[in-house]
Amino acid sequence: MLRPVQWLTLKLICLLVMLLAFAGPHAAAQLPKQVLAFYYPWYGSQEFSGRWVHWENVEPEKEAIGSSTHYPVIGAYDSTDPELIDRHMRQMAEVGVDGVIASWWGPRAERDNLALKEILDSAGKHGLVVSVYHEVIHGSDLV
Repeated sequence: MLRPVQWLTLKLICLLVMLLAFAGPHAAAQLPKQVLAFYYPWYGSQEFSGRWVHWENVEPEKEAIGSSTHYPVIGAYDSTDPELIDRHMRQMAEVGVDGVIASWWGPRAERDNLALKEILDSAGKHGLVVSVYHEVIHGSDLV
């Protein structure tokens, strides 16, 4: 059974599809194109948060992280660090990214809420747009 917000989302998607269908084949081609990057603010470091969050078996001397296939150039970072968020937003703006899609696990996800405020502030400072992607696990009590 769909919740009211899910019904609203479904109705809006159907409305958009109908509008595009009636607007003709060239309507979508006239929409402005944007480059957006997903941004996951759930990582934590011992240096900044006092513990590893979503990083496992971090070995800086070997440039290895057990829970990651790649080792970040800056090492295992903390996604709630305002300086890091600003660095990421600046770097994205410099290479032509128009905005970010920020993962968010709802109002009770403390790390996400800390990071989201910084993401919004920094993105605005660097001329980026922000869209929030509300992550949901069915049966979870995070929402």
